[in-house]
Amino acid sequence: MTFSLPRSSARLASIALAMLAPIVLSNAQDQAWKPASGPPPAELRWPGKHKATLEFKDVSITGKARWDLRGQLVSILWSHEPTLSGDVQEIATSYWPTTVAPLQDGRTLLVAGKRPDGNTVIESWLFRAPVLVPKDTAHAEYSLEPAVIDRVETVYDAALQGKDLVAHVVRKLGSTTSVLVQFVDSRAVYEFDLAAKPPKLTFVADPRATASIPAVPQLVQRYTHVWSADHKSHGYVYAFVNDGHDAVSPLVLLDADRNGTLDGSLVVPLAQWSADGWETASNYK
Repeated sequence: MTFSLPRSSARLASIALAMLAPIVLSNAQDQAWKPASGPPPAELRWPGKHKATLEFKDVSITGKARWDLRGQLVSILWSHEPTLSGDVQEIATSYWPTTVAPLQDGRTLLVAGKRPDGNTVIESWLFRAPVLVPKDTAHAEYSLEPAVIDRVETVYDAALQGKDLVAHVVRKLGSTTSVLVQFVDSRAVYEFDLAAKPPKLTFVADPRATASIPAVPQLVQRYTHVWSADHKSHGYVYAFVNDGHDAVSPLVLLDADRNGTLDGSLVVPLAQWSADGWETASNYK
């Protein structure tokens, strides 16, 4: 014995299946994606000559911070300029750090990394200045006690496609509470507002065009360093550069009117970077 649905019922069933198909496909795609596991790639291991600067101007102490992915630590070279005193402080992390960046207050360091469970993490470390201590010698020599971290706050901890591994963090100009973050897997750039509760990621640049922003194809390139500055002619600029031997032309994201919104990009041929004055301090405010 066979059964058949009435024609109207069959049509409804067909429509329901058609509507369900994209949902099933989407769920399958979500389940297929997994965050990168294990230590991050070698390209994220060391910052080279670039370090994040912490400044305690009231006591004339500065710190140059860099990350050690393999050793799972952040290293800070503290120095007291008047006495030429200095010391190195190493701070262990429970994850593999992939980049560090200071906030505008000069006392807060953002540390991004990858947890063993696959989550990408960003922490905010608030420092108290190291203490200058006289050495027990006949000469006027001093040492610096290690800085105290007054607060560690986890501001991001997730495993999300498109936001897997942090490649770069750079201060957002015109804001005291936001930074720009580029993720490794998508190469997309987000504004990260640390003042929002919880902290908020807003999509601002991507190698592919979207309904809200034009494509910046050059973001797919590997850049070793990102910095921001107020250019006298171009406004707020965010420069993506490669310090290696690869012939990668620098990319500059532009906020020409300094209103906090990216409104363009510029690819500068490598041979013209210096000639066009991008490394000239007098071109910046």
